[in-house]
Amino acid sequence: MTCTYRNSYLESDQFFTLILHILSVIQFPLHVYGAYVIIRKTPIVMKNVKLPMLILQLVCASFDLIVTIGIIPVVQFPILAGYPLGFLYTFGVPPYVQSYVAVTFLLMLGPSVAMFFESRYNFLVRKDSETKSRKTKRAIHHFANYLHVALAFAPIVFDMPSSSETRRIFLEKLPCIPTEILERPGYTMLGNHSIFMPVR
Repeated sequence: MTCTYRNSYLESDQFFTLILHILSVIQFPLHVYGAYVIIRKTPIVMKNVKLPMLILQLVCASFDLIVTIGIIPVVQFPILAGYPLGFLYTFGVPPYVQSYVAVTFLLMLGPSVAMFFESRYNFLVRKDSETKSRKTKRAIHHFANYLHVALAFAPIVFDMPSSSETRRIFLEKLPCIPTEILERPGYTMLGNHSIFMPVR
């Protein structure tokens, strides 16, 4: 195995934080403008898709801001481990809660996109789109999707290994990265040794 860790400024936490803050400065006005356009400028003929489109916009904006400002996760692959650099950690929010929030907002993109396309299908194709039973079924379906997302990652968060087990797995899977990363405040590993991300 060839080690490529050089400990340069481009690999530092300061550079990573700077880049994500620059992205957030660019993204925030665009997200606000996007929400404004959806709320105020959506034509009447598109009123049925206005809410799903706004939900998708708000979920994307929330995920972007949570990652680029709130958490700033430094993740080590292929193990689900890392440490936060964002303001949530400075406010004392535990790293496992931050991990849960980040992954949950990422997973919420799926039901939001599904809701958007399902809304289009419902109003363009189905003849019974305005019936009470159809609206009830859709509400239950969307609630179940979002509930599933909220609960899907919880077992992994609550199955965190001990610090000695984390150190062993870290050294086994990432031998080239310096061990002082393990000493960073908030360093945590999600799941157990059998849960890892396949990366080539």
